[in-house]
Amino acid sequence: MNPGSFVSTVCSGFAGPGIGPSNWDRDSFFVSADQATATRQAEDLAALTALAAKQGPFLGFLDGPYQHRGRNLVGLEASIGDLLDFLAPSRCLVPLGVAHNDHIETGKACRRALVARSGRGIEAIVYADLPYRVLPATVESYDKDLSRALTEQVAEEGFPMRADVEWNIPSTDQAKRTAVYRYGSQLLQLDKGAVEQSIQLDAEMFWHLATSD
Repeated sequence: MNPGSFVSTVCSGFAGPGIGPSNWDRDSFFVSADQATATRQAEDLAALTALAAKQGPFLGFLDGPYQHRGRNLVGLEASIGDLLDFLAPSRCLVPLGVAHNDHIETGKACRRALVARSGRGIEAIVYADLPYRVLPATVESYDKDLSRALTEQVAEEGFPMRADVEWNIPSTDQAKRTAVYRYGSQLLQLDKGAVEQSIQLDAEMFWHLATSD
């Protein structure tokens, strides 16, 4: 991530006073949904500070466990499109979207918003969702979803992806490691070996989204 990059968190909304924590948030020792959200927003800011990046707008959508309360990811593509119009970036990284419904819907919305803005000179790059591709509980479903996303889903949506992204690879993973370990509440329940594996720089996977095709 380049210093000065903007990062916007999609599932960052407050469920409201009196709403209890989801099972995941309860197991992370939160007593309410809003306490979990406030902590996660603070963790986002701490991680981005470690990377000299900037927090873009919190888009305010609810995490999956709270979406049954009447608010879901409907309208996400429009929100991302508005953000792209406002920031007018030269490069945009978005998730592939696998293994978790929030990720899947976010990935679709991001790609569609970028394709709708083809011709604006945005270098669109898709990244593999971590730590899902290495977590023992999701690695099998990740592989299946990845295959689907790169063939059926991408072909049906009409924007091919190609694995020709080139980066200047850092000589150390220290910046990434520092940022990841700012997410203390998330790390409590994740497999430590998978977290360490996902921190390695060679765990990253990227594709260009061919929005000009």
